[in-house]
Amino acid sequence: MGQRYDRARGFGSIRIFRISHPEGMVSKGDSLLHQAACFYWTCIREAWRGSFSLANAWAGLWGPPLVWFGAWLGGQTLTLPDKLDGYALLFVLAFLGSTWIAVLLGRLFLAPARINRRLKVEIERLSRLTGAASELSHETAVQNIADIQFGPSGGEMVLVITPKRGGVAVGLFVDIAHHRSGGNLDAWGWPKPERLYLGEIQLRAAGHRFSVAIMDRDHESATPAELRGWLWKIVDPNGKPSGTRPCSVRGKERVTFVFIDASGAEQKFPMLLLYAADNPATPPIVVMPHDLA
Repeated sequence: MGQRYDRARGFGSIRIFRISHPEGMVSKGDSLLHQAACFYWTCIREAWRGSFSLANAWAGLWGPPLVWFGAWLGGQTLTLPDKLDGYALLFVLAFLGSTWIAVLLGRLFLAPARINRRLKVEIERLSRLTGAASELSHETAVQNIADIQFGPSGGEMVLVITPKRGGVAVGLFVDIAHHRSGGNLDAWGWPKPERLYLGEIQLRAAGHRFSVAIMDRDHESATPAELRGWLWKIVDPNGKPSGTRPCSVRGKERVTFVFIDASGAEQKFPMLLLYAADNPATPPIVVMPHDLA
């Protein structure tokens, strides 16, 4: 069976030809010749467009040297007309024509590079749009968690999770940033957040609420009891406890809980933790985004 060519409009006036075949096979004979002819025709159109306007603008400057150079190559001697007659009009047309030929040849030489540059810009733009759309759809298409709550319970800080669907395992991470702590602070005094792994959790059924203890009081530190704060319970990549990480003793801490499933889909739940300056052992106050609405 023969090939068929589906023409799709590309960037601006550039046309890109897509070659398809009923059996999914593309032969190299006429198809490559056809693509080459289409490309060269596009280059000619690119060089032609605007060449008259450019030649008309520069004919007075480029025309005389080009005409004299052409006459010199032909062994002819030219004299400028001393009055406005047909001979003078011939000179004007020669200036304009020679300039237009030079402009056309120059633009034709640069046309592949110009087309390639525009295509690269368009490809980069489409890649950014595709990447942004893919990231947005990846984050919003899969919703594993319906809601979370964070607060004290039995001497610990627990995360109460309400799944939106069951039969899924998700990794639980937390991005934490201590206000006005460390270097490279932004305009509001926040450093780049640090991500901690808190373990893998199983979502058994939609709406089946459960809790996970992820913070505990500091009971083993050598510091006085009134100065002991709270500790994050972190886990290594193998799922085994790998120690703790201290929280802020005072001030505020920006926290974002991140749930990531096997496909890479992420859900983020930001909040703010406020610690009592006079008693670090007091559970932090949790401020959710809807509390500020």
